[in-house]
Amino acid sequence: MEEILREKILEFGAKRTRGQYKDSTIKMYISNCRNFQNLVEGEKEWNDLDWARDSKDTLDKLFKYAYEMKISASTHRNYINSLIACLQAMGYPGSVTKPYENKRDSLTAEYMKKGNLTQNQEAVMSEVSKSDILEYLTNADKPSMNQMDLQLYTVIAIHTQYPFRNELADMKVVRKLTFDKLSPDEKKANNWYVLKKGWSEADFYITKYKTADIYGVKAFEVVAPFRAYVHKLYKMRGINLTKANNTYLLQWNNGSPLDRNQLSKKLAQFTKEHLGHPISTTLLAKYFGVAAKDPQKPTAEELEEMAKQADIRGHSLITKMLHY
Repeated sequence: MEEILREKILEFGAKRTRGQYKDSTIKMYISNCRNFQNLVEGEKEWNDLDWARDSKDTLDKLFKYAYEMKISASTHRNYINSLIACLQAMGYPGSVTKPYENKRDSLTAEYMKKGNLTQNQEAVMSEVSKSDILEYLTNADKPSMNQMDLQLYTVIAIHTQYPFRNELADMKVVRKLTFDKLSPDEKKANNWYVLKKGWSEADFYITKYKTADIYGVKAFEVVAPFRAYVHKLYKMRGINLTKANNTYLLQWNNGSPLDRNQLSKKLAQFTKEHLGHPISTTLLAKYFGVAAKDPQKPTAEELEEMAKQADIRGHSLITKMLHY
């Protein structure tokens, strides 16, 4: 098996944009994978990597070994990275490698993380808790709010579920029938709040964001109660469903859009007034980011939720774990 694996890794490495693996790296991958197989299957002859299809059992056994032998997070990570390289070289699909990639990223984040808050962010989070924000959202007197305040309230509420940057600032509202007739270039000209079934069903359609060149267009269903907040905004403006087409989600009173810098300033003013400190969309992502209870052993559900948040924000799982 070692010789077959070596040949496959060399074939795979020859196609890599980063170039061929070093011989020492190949030896390490094979050695780690061999030890990994022995850990999972005992003295059974090593003929393939099918034992890795059961990622839960495999990772559980590695975690137990790491705990008992007190191996470091970096060594733990290297075992998994070696297995990923071998699985990829042998042609196993992404459905097999993905749980290991998620676990590797979790361990990498744990290994690298040394505190990801700026001094100012740390000061704010020591004074304002996540519970304080949720309590404000629950108890705020929405009926008495003017349009700008209700918009900023809605921004905060949306960011408890969707860790955008400032993409809501230049987002347009459009009905699905209209949206479907737009050309690809027209769709990429804006971020969109797409009304699929009146005000009761909608999607975020995100095309303009920091890492769009890497991750492309993203679409996410808008869940309750956020659809209701948007509907309330439009009722306040006196804009019905027919007239909502091609209007800006966040507006000044004259209908012109808030740009991203304006949203940042208004949100800072609003949160300072109602929560005591200015809070940005970046900080909201840190407040409401999903994190594993045990960073050394995140559950499959935790990894899935973290991956979803990373996808919404438009970055890798490792970036999410390190910074949010």
